[in-house]
Amino acid sequence: MKILKVIIFADNASAYNRMNNLCHLPEAVSNDFKIIFNWFITNKLSLNKSKRKLILFTKSNDPPDIALPVSIDFQVIQQTKSTKFLGVIVDKDVSWKDHIKACKAKLVCLLYAINAPKYQLDRKKYSYVVLYTVISAPDL
Repeated sequence: MKILKVIIFADNASAYNRMNNLCHLPEAVSNDFKIIFNWFITNKLSLNKSKRKLILFTKSNDPPDIALPVSIDFQVIQQTKSTKFLGVIVDKDVSWKDHIKACKAKLVCLLYAINAPKYQLDRKKYSYVVLYTVISAPDL
């Protein structure tokens, strides 16, 4: 059973495929990427070469690391264990570990940026609210 779905949101395009048999997966994924690539060429769109990623989600009883040598336009697509999808980091185990780690890092930077000028700002709550909004709004 093969189901190819394509999600296009603003300037992001993602495709996912579901198969019951992993033996046919490399060939099916290559064919699907060729179809998608031809569609982009036909519609005068381009795929950013540095953002092309391939991630394989499997059940826990499947073989852990299956290499899928897939290429588009004579360039091999990098297979990765996690990738960013519409601002959320998704990993091959469909867990939140990598996303939480990235959010923690951003939060540490945000807290430092808010705390650093505490002696220069007046003690009014309004100053901190404005500072927090200016610094954190772009990341929300």
